Amino acid sequence: MIPVTKLHHELKLSLDKVDSLNSPNFLPNEIDALLWRGIKKWFKDLASQYEHNKAINDKLVPFHIIREEIIPSNPETDVYVVNIGNLNHEYFTLTKVEALIQNSACSKTCTAYNMRDNNIETQYNNSSFDWCRIPYKLGYGNALNPTYLHLYTDDFQINSVKVSYLKEPIEPFYGGYTSLNGKYTLNSSAVNSDIDEIYLNEIIKQTLQEIKL
Repeated sequence: MIPVTKLHHELKLSLDKVDSLNSPNFLPNEIDALLWRGIKKWFKDLASQYEHNKAINDKLVPFHIIREEIIPSNPETDVYVVNIGNLNHEYFTLTKVEALIQNSACSKTCTAYNMRDNNIETQYNNSSFDWCRIPYKLGYGNALNPTYLHLYTDDFQINSVKVSYLKEPIEPFYGGYTSLNGKYTLNSSAVNSDIDEIYLNEIIKQTLQEIKL
């Protein structure tokens, strides 16, 4: 965990080293916004390489939520709907979707896969209990309709779904103002970053790049 006061101190110190005469004097809310921009870019770059690099996987271990269970809604068709807008954490990206499926004879757990092609009904990618094949798509709604998973079935039912995902890092907050997105108010306590302090220099470096001094 990196204290938000330390994030501010290190960024100000780095700004002075980079260009003490021309760099502007940022207010706390502006520093928070810049740090958050740097953190999001740092995290996005790591997440894009997740599962392809062990060192990056190790960095992201604290953010990887494993097999959070959700009960899908009862379908009127062969499409099951799972609300992933109400997970225990705000998710950044899904890493695995598993489903407990059942037919008249038995049940088993299968890994679902993201079906990006609109045509899902082919002999190679359609849903199949025997082949343990469950295609799904992400569905996006408006502010009143959170993100959903649509899982396609054929001759079987889905009893539960377990999703693994990378959760969003915490947005740091220095305090003393109301954030533009309404997440924090004038009376909110300071909020520290949940990123390990050993990555502080990486966060500061990325933030400086975002400032483009």
